[in-house]
Amino acid sequence: MDLVPGDFQTRRGSGHCGGKDTDVPLWWKLDEMEAQLGKEFQALEEERNDVCEPFVADTSDVPGAYITEAGHGGRARTKIGELGHPLAGPVLRLRPTDPAMDPEPDHRLSPVPGEKPCCNLTKKAKIRVGVLLCVLVVVVTVTAVVGVLKLGQVPTHKEWNGTGTTPHFPEIILGRCYTYTQVKRPELSHKDCQEIAKAFQNAFLSKDPCSSREQDYHPLMKLTSQDTPCNKAVFWSKSSELAHQYTQVQQEMFTLEDTLLGYLADGLRWCGDAGSSEINYQSCPHWRKDCRNNTVSVFWDTVSKRFAENACGMVQVVLNGSISNTFDKNSTFGRVEIHNLHPEKVPTLQAWVMHDLEGAHSHTCSSSLINDLKLILERRNIAFTCQDDYRPVKLLQCVRHPDHRFCSSVM
Repeated sequence: MDLVPGDFQTRRGSGHCGGKDTDVPLWWKLDEMEAQLGKEFQALEEERNDVCEPFVADTSDVPGAYITEAGHGGRARTKIGELGHPLAGPVLRLRPTDPAMDPEPDHRLSPVPGEKPCCNLTKKAKIRVGVLLCVLVVVVTVTAVVGVLKLGQVPTHKEWNGTGTTPHFPEIILGRCYTYTQVKRPELSHKDCQEIAKAFQNAFLSKDPCSSREQDYHPLMKLTSQDTPCNKAVFWSKSSELAHQYTQVQQEMFTLEDTLLGYLADGLRWCGDAGSSEINYQSCPHWRKDCRNNTVSVFWDTVSKRFAENACGMVQVVLNGSISNTFDKNSTFGRVEIHNLHPEKVPTLQAWVMHDLEGAHSHTCSSSLINDLKLILERRNIAFTCQDDYRPVKLLQCVRHPDHRFCSSVM
């Protein structure tokens, strides 16, 4: 018999094993309830012996009661188990709305008053819950111990002869990126610094620091791509401080370290290890004592190559004329940069041979070393010009030492 909305209602009551509201779906059929309850009563009667004080579905005052214990009819007191019972919670009694009528047309559920709650679980269920709780405690304890041990464990890395990664390397990279893109060069504010910092670390983490490759840095270079204006590129060799003082004053000029990628890495050290996903803060390969293909050396060779390839117009190089190797073929400038200038984009390179105020003039524009540089460029169809102690750069030296005797002729 199909039931329609309104055939059943839900009431609140208190029973032996519960006390919750019991929602009785309106679409249940009475005959389905009878079959289900009959099976549950018989199975749970055996299971709950001596476990829980029985409770009853009392039909003593209901003529023609619908629920009967197996083998009985009419008035009956039936022990009902809780677990698995669709009416778990309050003890309910099926009562016909009209005792004179057959109970099937309209049955309503009502609680049995005065019942006291007892236990909620059978012995088997209590055993299962106890076992599960024990397993849970063991798992939580083991997890906590392992976590504490891992937190206190310092990753072991291969020992190298060089200094380890600069402390707080990830934070420095991220901070420099935001400073450059939001303050120094706001035209690059669209750059994603989070992705840039992540790509930088991915270039060397979990990799052999003595087998670094140019390809490792390609994703990073793609994220930090930047055009250098023509006639504004400044290279340097053995004269880093003076070259950067010049570009700080002439901010339209660019050394490699004035680009985004060069600015991020300037003065930092970093390396990982093939057997670990952690940064190695203990030691990194020394470029002489360990290997030349280390993470830092390969990085600077790679970005120096790109800086030279992107240069256009007349380019400048600041050389140190007060040392013996004013032009060093094995330096980054002599080994990488001059060989990656494109003659079709760079017609001329101008050298500024600078000398310390108190230093000796080891080399000038007329020395043989400078002539070697000239020959290399001419073979590549790039014109070469040279000037000793270029005055705008010399003025920067004298700003720091205005009373020096060599500055009187410059000021």
